[in-house]
Amino acid sequence: PTGEDMAGAVRALTRLQDVYSLSAASLAIGHLPTTHKTSVLTAADCIAVAQHYYARHDFQLATDWLLEALSKVYHDRTCPPGLVLENLFITSCFEGDQDSSTYYLHQLLEQYPLYSPPDHLVLDYNLAITGKCEEISESKKLDKIKSIPELEQEEIDEYHQMCRGPLPTLRGLQCHLVHHNHPHLRLQPFKLEELHLEPPVVIFHDVVSDNEIAHFRKTAFPLMKRAKIVLPNGTVSSALYRTSHIAWLEDADPVSQRVNRRIAAMTDLDVSRAETNQVSNYGLAGEYITHMDAIQKINLTHGDPDGNRL
Repeated sequence: PTGEDMAGAVRALTRLQDVYSLSAASLAIGHLPTTHKTSVLTAADCIAVAQHYYARHDFQLATDWLLEALSKVYHDRTCPPGLVLENLFITSCFEGDQDSSTYYLHQLLEQYPLYSPPDHLVLDYNLAITGKCEEISESKKLDKIKSIPELEQEEIDEYHQMCRGPLPTLRGLQCHLVHHNHPHLRLQPFKLEELHLEPPVVIFHDVVSDNEIAHFRKTAFPLMKRAKIVLPNGTVSSALYRTSHIAWLEDADPVSQRVNRRIAAMTDLDVSRAETNQVSNYGLAGEYITHMDAIQKINLTHGDPDGNRL
């Protein structure tokens, strides 16, 4: 993998940890809720994740990942033990844990008597060596970077809770066969499952066939580009919180036409002014934070003649 691939994988792993409140210990051994054991991370992998949290000034999670690295480093030898110890010395101090910081410093100097910090750690090392860990910790808390800088912390908490929390059991939900009195649908109505009544949220089952899905994937693959967002000033840009690559399938495509007719019949809506069909690939731990599909705070008078999205 390239450096960009590695950085993307680390961000994906930290997204899973942030959103679902998973422990470094379980992720490091490949344990995820409701899944079988997957890949086990090496000490070097754990350090890469720790460095991501270190850059965000989240020293608690950085320390958690460094401890996982420490438990592996003498066995898998994917990195020098000193790399783990020097970082643990600093993150423990910045977290406010003077005793642990002192312990890791002693371990470091015992194993590497001639140790001197690398250039990128000199400032933080010299700060930690002062021994004022509680004072430093209070100062560092002010510099902590939110997991999603574009949202307020309250919004982040609500978003994470929505993703990880069990849905309340709702009464009165049903499944239906839907035909909207459409003559072509009476013999083969759509399967509708209610998820929420007010506002109504439903799933239509078995709408697209495997062959149609295969066609969409094959057609979309060479057209895939990184998805972008519309900024308040009207310009477009990529963003870390929208991880997908997308492709738009032209309405002239016969399979798209067939599926569009099916969607119109299924929803009893006119889709003649709908956007073309979009195929998305979200990749590892794909994410797109809470957002409005309608474009806000932008003058569309000279833009799309059909107006804004609903």
